[in-house]
Amino acid sequence: MEVKLPYGPLPLLPQPKHFAYPSSPDGFRVQGSLVYSADPQPKTGLASIFQSAIGSRGSGMLQGLTDKINDMEGMITDKGYPMEEHEVITPDGYKLTNFRIPYGKDNGPNQGQALRRPPILLVHGISLSSVCWVINDAQSSLAFILADRGYDVWMMNTRGNTFSRGHTSLKDTEQEYWKITLDDFCLGDLPTSLQYIRQVTGFDKVDFVGHSQGGTMVLALLASQPSFGAYLGTTLVLGPVIYAKYMTSPVLVSFCRAANATRLVSALPPSEQLFMSEPLQAIFLNGNCQLATILPICVASVESMFGNSNYIGTQEYKRYMKTWPSSTSLWNALQWAQIFNEPRARFFGWNYGPEFDLARIQSPIHLFSGGLDVLAAPKDVTATREKLRQAGSLAGSYINEDYGHMDYIWNLQAKNDLYPQMLGILGSPAAKMGSSNLNDQWRRDSNAVTSRKARVAVKYEDGIGS
Repeated sequence: MEVKLPYGPLPLLPQPKHFAYPSSPDGFRVQGSLVYSADPQPKTGLASIFQSAIGSRGSGMLQGLTDKINDMEGMITDKGYPMEEHEVITPDGYKLTNFRIPYGKDNGPNQGQALRRPPILLVHGISLSSVCWVINDAQSSLAFILADRGYDVWMMNTRGNTFSRGHTSLKDTEQEYWKITLDDFCLGDLPTSLQYIRQVTGFDKVDFVGHSQGGTMVLALLASQPSFGAYLGTTLVLGPVIYAKYMTSPVLVSFCRAANATRLVSALPPSEQLFMSEPLQAIFLNGNCQLATILPICVASVESMFGNSNYIGTQEYKRYMKTWPSSTSLWNALQWAQIFNEPRARFFGWNYGPEFDLARIQSPIHLFSGGLDVLAAPKDVTATREKLRQAGSLAGSYINEDYGHMDYIWNLQAKNDLYPQMLGILGSPAAKMGSSNLNDQWRRDSNAVTSRKARVAVKYEDGIGS
């Protein structure tokens, strides 16, 4: 028996597509260019001693971090790494900013310029940006760890967020600009960025790491267009939300239920999601929430959205609030409300569009999950894992029992358990490009990873690659 929703499909708005996304990687050519590059600017000598003494950018593990939400250059070059900013144009004219760390501290710059390093693409989740991969110190941020390991690290930003606000013909003050849905991220932004990276680096395949919605995006792309698996090397997804009906986040559950409780939502014009806008971020999270009396309330609010963490402390939240959230569209949020409010657990396109059937995925997927995750909740992960297993595409499933949703990126201890797991799966960059020096580096790192495994409480499950 079909169960009717209270007010029909949500929201009752036209399809936002103005064109057809590429259905195959064959002949898919992307426009884009390098628009800016910056050399490493590590603090040295008296400047380093003075900064360390006064803690001008934090203290301890967070020392050296910029306070600006849009300062990727400061977050990267101040820690001694090079940075490139690339502008990539989607088929419908959105200008995406992809940041690149082409080499690490111990394998550049001369060696970095001489060798081709295998590319890896990191994709952020909803309400986040590329900042999430470089927010912590160099030893605790995944982007720097991968660069030092020998990877050519790329960090994508989806349309409409802090860094990707451009368009070839629209302004971000126009309603037409904000006709942005999850489909656009999955079927437009992701394949466009992947192809651009292939064009620039000359590598056929790009390794991939996606957190939250970033992991969702690659699964939706591969479910819709399995042939795009030809672009991907090793693919790791961290807490991907698929069957959102199972999420237990108090804030997001309340939003999704409220969105389907009245027809007023259908009357709202396409726009930026208000509570994630930069002006509100500056007033509240980077303003009032920095006060000692208000901070505990703000931390409780963040955890009511993302769930509690056993690893992220109040002072760390205070730091992260200076660079979070990054904006997204109202329509993106409403598409998740559609998926949540379905009578049965399904994963589908905008306005109750076609199903993203994970059974169609042909590429090996490594699925990471947290036992305390309230967005990619255990029931969601179980359903996703079984779909991938049935398709024969589950390369491995790894459960960190005491991880919540933000521990994949904000947890300073991830360098001791989660990231060694991931590095082991990704394998040696040297094997992908033939560098004996980097192969030696990889062996040293692997020995360090092996020595830590006894301290890691992780549940492994069999997959096609295990």
